[in-house]
Amino acid sequence: MSQITVDNKKREEQLKNLLNLTKETGTIKKSPFFTLKASQKRAQLITNLFLQAYDKNSRVAFRNVIMPTEIFYAMNIIPLCVETVCALFASSGISHTCLETAEHNEYSRDICSFTRCTLGAALEEYLPTPDLLACTSYYCDDSKKLFYALSKKYNKKFFLLDVPYSDEDEQAVDYLEFQLKSMTEEIEKITNKKMDPGKLKETIGLSNEARHYFTKVNELRMHVPSPVPGGEAIDYAALLASTWGSREIVDIYKTLYEEVKEKTENPSRSEGNPRIRILWRHLRPYYNDTLFNFIENECGADIAFEEVNCIHWDEMDPDDPYRSLARKLITNPGVGDIQRWTNVTLDFIDKYAIDGVISFNHWGCRQLCSTEGILKDILTQKGVPLIQIGGDCIDKRDFSFQQLKTRIQAFLEMIKENKI
Repeated sequence: MSQITVDNKKREEQLKNLLNLTKETGTIKKSPFFTLKASQKRAQLITNLFLQAYDKNSRVAFRNVIMPTEIFYAMNIIPLCVETVCALFASSGISHTCLETAEHNEYSRDICSFTRCTLGAALEEYLPTPDLLACTSYYCDDSKKLFYALSKKYNKKFFLLDVPYSDEDEQAVDYLEFQLKSMTEEIEKITNKKMDPGKLKETIGLSNEARHYFTKVNELRMHVPSPVPGGEAIDYAALLASTWGSREIVDIYKTLYEEVKEKTENPSRSEGNPRIRILWRHLRPYYNDTLFNFIENECGADIAFEEVNCIHWDEMDPDDPYRSLARKLITNPGVGDIQRWTNVTLDFIDKYAIDGVISFNHWGCRQLCSTEGILKDILTQKGVPLIQIGGDCIDKRDFSFQQLKTRIQAFLEMIKENKI
């Protein structure tokens, strides 16, 4: 198999295209939820990784949100999550250009906006040319088709990990472990660089250390009053993060733990007159902070936890990295029977003393929206109210705050009356 090659000039042109777009149509907004040093460090890390991907000497892998990153860091490959790039574009006010380009090229608005934004950005040459692409068979049905299309555009190798439906069978773990090893062997061939077992062991160790601190943060967030606003915590989205296995994320999560611990020990609010505690499902609109600001600052409710910050996997064994990563993938609550995820939701409701659940039904997300009725029936039996609010994470045309405002107010008032 031939080695991968990237036109050095191409990435320079792509970065120039992006900077010109940002200059012409981009906007800079100040978030009311960007208060922690850890959040600032994290934002800088994400920005640095994104810009490094345009460097002519960088090796870059496009990945979807669940593809494990530890293997890539061990091989000095930047794991660039295309969904994260879309969120960056939306927060910078430039996603609409990419969405319009996709639609002009006959990609339907019925498709998830993360997919449409990625396609538009690729067509306009705003993304850095990748050296390879890697995707899992879940969560999103669109991802497999998206990565196949991108592999054709860039003429690069596309890896698809077929994640089995259940984690109950050791043969399923064997199957996924084999795929991870095979993918690594293929990457070795096309990069002409062997995996260093010691480096992979070190990377797994860093991932474990970061997991340790983030798990402690999640434990601290059970405290009443809430030590950190959900509007800030949701952007960590640890379940989907591209930084597991990096050295920098250990420092960031350690800093986050220290800051949240200090806020828990010295709360800015008293425990008297407790606020409503909300569990948030899915992600958020990335083009503005209106929704979270309204709920937490105007309505006086706490988004106590977000399901995307779930740490579902056990500490991994550095001496058995591929099997550990296979288990990390296969134990994701989004894989398998819907009961697995509903059990996780019920566990969060109990641990975080949740009064109600808000589910942000991102347009185009079949995986989430198709299960909402089942979850609502289960929560109704448990006496936990749930409200489903429609919107879009990337496409602001499919989000109307005014339409949601009255519904959210009524939902929170109902919870407040029931608590009295």
